[in-house]
Amino acid sequence: MSTQDKKPELKALEEEDEVVIVPTRKYVKDSIQNHAQSRDHPDATLKDKGFVILSNDVGSDSETNAATPKAVKAAYDLANTANKNASNANNNANTRLEKNRNGEDIPDKETFVKNIGLAETVERAKNAVTIDIVYSHL
Repeated sequence: MSTQDKKPELKALEEEDEVVIVPTRKYVKDSIQNHAQSRDHPDATLKDKGFVILSNDVGSDSETNAATPKAVKAAYDLANTANKNASNANNNANTRLEKNRNGEDIPDKETFVKNIGLAETVERAKNAVTIDIVYSHL
């Protein structure tokens, strides 16, 4: 082997010679190692092929890392759980206070009136004089 380019030395061959050149295992191993250590590996982009880094991170916004199936499943499971929780919350809210009952199903109406700031208004309404009383004194 030539030490300069690490390629096997060959004698001049004639065109009609049937020869198969098989590199040694060391040559193949060294060639792969040299290629792997070179810096000529382009990163993959949305348009061009290249190398990516695999990641299990479900919170990453990297455009140079690729999600593994494990990360995709974890993200899917989180989204599915969030969707179920939102659906359950909506169903719970819809059955708690139904609009067509117009507040009839509010369990503690007095506290509700205080919470929305109408306690004073209700008290004034209790002390108001009705129109029947006004006309009866005329």
